[in-house]
Amino acid sequence: LAAPISAEVSKAAPARGIGDKERRRLLLKAAEEVFVAKGYVATTMADIAAVAAMSKKTIYQVFASKKELFDSLMIDRVVCLPLPEDGRHDSPAAALRAMLLAYGQALLNPQQVILTRLILANIASVPEVSAAVKERCEAARADLARWLADQAGQGAWRLADATRAAEMLLTLAF
Repeated sequence: LAAPISAEVSKAAPARGIGDKERRRLLLKAAEEVFVAKGYVATTMADIAAVAAMSKKTIYQVFASKKELFDSLMIDRVVCLPLPEDGRHDSPAAALRAMLLAYGQALLNPQQVILTRLILANIASVPEVSAAVKERCEAARADLARWLADQAGQGAWRLADATRAAEMLLTLAF
């Protein structure tokens, strides 16, 4: 892993010419490649620096530790439920179908499957990530429940409990 793995990351050199946001994005991309290839324990900051074509000093200016970098990667890569945009679909049922299909496609993307396995393998040892994943899941469920209740209020369907319906729909994905 001494040379940059992806063309996108290797184009980033030198790191001085890019902004903080882009530097962070490229470091997360490099870290993703290395963590997936080697796992958390075997990965070093030097490995990530080499792939990112940046110095370890640059990495430590953005992330205080390997743990913080890994946490940021896991939090950044958790797939969220995309709520439908108003007026984009013919009916609420079509919007719900499109939303769940997009969510399923995102979850089943081969790279997302790999990252999900990486997250699940390390979630127990990183409480902050566990809390962040739980928070994102709860927010997605609440957003979906609000949308379902709103649609029910407009007569799209009969729904006794929007929160329960949202839980059931999201549980299908896991």
